[in-house]
Amino acid sequence: MIAALLLAAGRARRFGADKLTATLGARAVLRWSAEALDGIADETFVVVPPGALMVRAALAGLPVQFVEHPERDAGMGSSIRAGVLALPMNTEAVLIALGDQPLVSRTVVGALRDRWHATRAAAVVPRYLDGRGHPVLFDRACFSDLASLDADHGARHVLDALGGAVAVVEVDERMPLDVDTPEALLAVERLLAG
Repeated sequence: MIAALLLAAGRARRFGADKLTATLGARAVLRWSAEALDGIADETFVVVPPGALMVRAALAGLPVQFVEHPERDAGMGSSIRAGVLALPMNTEAVLIALGDQPLVSRTVVGALRDRWHATRAAAVVPRYLDGRGHPVLFDRACFSDLASLDADHGARHVLDALGGAVAVVEVDERMPLDVDTPEALLAVERLLAG
């Protein structure tokens, strides 16, 4: 089984409000991100802070499971750790995606999954025209390292340690924008309109 882990526990300090529930084309930013994973991963787990009623409402009707993460201020590494520790025992690989990247392509997500099935690489990453980005797929062999992450070390630390064991999917486009600020949300809206 391949699980998707959608990170949605951050505070969005630069945005000034809950960016994940901000409206983008009549849907929440987070819903766009979740729908890119739906049907490609076997199960989707969403890491959220305790409660998170608006986030849960934004994903209503989607087949996702929520992982409450009370230590949301401890950084992305701690969110990844919480999510990986919540995965079922039969999980063979995990696809880690960011909740604030609404324009992640289902084609890219599918290509990562397919490359892992073909190679069983320790990790599979997309390389966009402007560099390596998200989402990233990790084989079960990496789960103990991911479950040991802390605030100071994110998944990039795990990827770097893998060296040549990382498979690459070449993507002929720029990496999807993060909605970190209201200006970034406007830029995403312009991309959708154009």
